[in-house]
Amino acid sequence: MVDWRIKTDYLRCNPNFNKRPRYDFVVANLPQGRVFAQLVFVFVCRVNRRDHRLALVQPLGKASRVSTKSVDKGLSIYRWKIRARDRCEVIPIDSIVRGAVLVEDMKFKGDYFVIDTLDEDMFVRVNTM
Repeated sequence: MVDWRIKTDYLRCNPNFNKRPRYDFVVANLPQGRVFAQLVFVFVCRVNRRDHRLALVQPLGKASRVSTKSVDKGLSIYRWKIRARDRCEVIPIDSIVRGAVLVEDMKFKGDYFVIDTLDEDMFVRVNTM
């Protein structure tokens, strides 16, 4: 139900969350626009007695799999490809818009599907991205 109230979105970034690694996905505002990214590390950097809350994220880009494009379009499934770990970016925590649910494609390593049917906000955001 959409009620326009602000809610807390708890995001996890932990190599040992209940004995398994858990790195949540987010929608973030980056210089290249609004993108999906996976949290890698969250930290605070103190400069001149001022704290800066930052996150190391691994952005995703649109996948270019030709063989599965027709199936994805027919099912209205959005496919994203995670970039290499060496292309991570440091962003301010405040540039994270919300958490996102992505599921890895077992057939193509590094490809993810966005679950945009959880709420109306995600459905609209994915369609505008």
